[in-house]
Amino acid sequence: MVSSLESSRPIMAPSVSSKSNRFSTYSQAISVATTDSAREEITAIEEGFDKDNMGKLALGAKLERALGRRMGSQDAVMRKKSPSQSSVDSPTSTLNEKADLYEDEKETAA
Repeated sequence: MVSSLESSRPIMAPSVSSKSNRFSTYSQAISVATTDSAREEITAIEEGFDKDNMGKLALGAKLERALGRRMGSQDAVMRKKSPSQSSVDSPTSTLNEKADLYEDEKETAA
C-alpha cells in the first residue's frame, strides 16, 4: 500500500473481507455512528413535502369551490338571432352607411 508523504499511514484503509468496516476519515478508529439520524432527517423532509403538497391540494380545492359558486350563476345562454334582426327591410334595422352610399352611386351612374 502506498503511504502518504505527510504521515506513515496508508492513504486508504485496506479492505480486509467482504464485511468491510467503515473507518473514520480522521483516524483509523471504526465509525460507530449509525445512519438512523440520516433516516430520521430524510423522513422529516418527506413529511414536510407531504404537508406542502396537501396544502397545495387543499388550496386548489378551495379555489375550485369558490369559482364554482361564482360562475354557477353566470352561465351564458346561447340563443339564435331572430330573422327580424338580420333583415335589412325591417324598420328597426340600423343604418348601414356603406350600403346607402353604394346605392346612391348606382343611381347616379345610371
